[in-house]
Amino acid sequence: MAVSTVPRGQREVTVYVNTAGLHSRANTSNIAADHAYEGTGTLSRWSVNSGIFGDFDTAEAFQHAVTDAHERHATMINHHCEQLSTLGDKAHGVAAEL
Repeated sequence: MAVSTVPRGQREVTVYVNTAGLHSRANTSNIAADHAYEGTGTLSRWSVNSGIFGDFDTAEAFQHAVTDAHERHATMINHHCEQLSTLGDKAHGVAAEL
């Protein structure tokens, strides 16, 4: 447990921080980042084959829509991975400073 005094407006406030809990939640965030990374890898290895929905204009349009959504999801999961990793690293850094 760390104790710190921080300014808050015209007065100072004592803040109690459970550094062990902060490290634990940072680990959880990093584990979630690892899972997201694995999910991105798995999702990125697969694709929607051309002609899977048939050989007519509407099927081709649908296949393109599914492919676009697939790519957006892979990008979004990769972004989540980066955010979770950054959050975990920053939380570890703060806990180490206290």
